[in-house]
Parts: sequence; structure tokens; C-alpha cells
Amino acid sequence: MRKKYQKKDILEKGISLMCRGGYHHTGITEILKECSIPKGSFYNFFESKEQFTLQAVEQYTDSLLTILNSLREDSALNGFEKIESYFAQLAEKHKQDGYKNSCLLGNLSTEVSADNKNLATIVFRAKNRIKSALAAFVMEAQEASLIDKNFEASALADFILDAFYGVVARMKVVQTDEPLRDFFSLHLRFLLTQKKLKFEY
Repeated sequence: MRKKYQKKDILEKGISLMCRGGYHHTGITEILKECSIPKGSFYNFFESKEQFTLQAVEQYTDSLLTILNSLREDSALNGFEKIESYFAQLAEKHKQDGYKNSCLLGNLSTEVSADNKNLATIVFRAKNRIKSALAAFVMEAQEASLIDKNFEASALADFILDAFYGVVARMKVVQTDEPLRDFFSLHLRFLLTQKKLKFEY
């Protein structure tokens, strides 16, 4: 019996497949099989794989921004603790997935050709949205003298995100949480003026 999926459910299944196998190794056939839906159901929602991926990026990015926006409103945490908490939540998700999934934005950044300008532009904009939200936390931490003010908040946000994308890719290879532990104990602690973390991973 075929399952009935809403558009967001198909996107979620496809996102999971792309996080695990990458863009080029995830075709429409794999998505149809995962969702147990006929090809016509897919094309009712998406004109092509590229159109599907564009919407998948949007849904994936919105899910990350939901976490960031929630942390932004949390007055119990300072700026640096918000950064920690964000990545701790992502780390827990990767742990639940058995370290088999990469980051969709990280995957697409390395797989998408410059010839595919539509997709490349969407990925670039998505990463900038995440960076801007994270940079606000960095700035908040700098104002509280928790992070060195001699560095631009935007540049530090890029530094943190690039490190995390690399960590997730490495973790998928080694199949352990060692890269995550290094990220928390080395990369994040490096930013702190007092070198003390609130959340121990």
C-alpha cells in the first residue's frame, strides 16, 4: 500500500537522503522509493530534481533558523552560550543519525557546479542567513567581553560554520563523535576569552 505524503514530508525524506548520499547520488527514483509514492505524485509538487532541491534547501534552512531564533529569545543564555547550544543541538541530531548524515548545505557547497547558478545562488543565500543569525550571537558575546572584539563578528561566524561543516564530513568517515568533541573543546574554546565552556559535550 502506498503512503500518502504531504509536500513537506517528501522534502524531509529527500533531505535525509541527500544528507546521507549527496546530491549526485540522490535521484528522483531514490526519493520515490523512500516515500513509496508514484512518479506522478512527485511531479505534482516539483517540476524537476533541481526544483525539489531548491525547496529542500529552503525547508532545511528554515529548520536551522527556527533553532537560532528560539535561542535568540532565550534571555537565560549569553551570546556565547547561544552559540554552544545551537551546535549542541545539531550535534545531538547527528548522534541520533548514527553519524551517517552530513549537512545539506555543506554537501551542496562541494557538489554543486558553478554552472548551476540557480542552485549555487540559493545555497549561498541560505548559508548567509545562517551566518547572519550566528554573527548576532558572536556580537552579543563580544559586547559581554566573552569573545575578542578585534575580530569581525561575521568573519568569526564564517570560521565557526566552516569548521563545523568540516567536522560533520569527517565524522561521517570515522563514524564516531571524536570530531564533535574536538569542535567543542578546540574550536569553540579557542574563541573564548576565559576558555571555559558552559555545555560539556
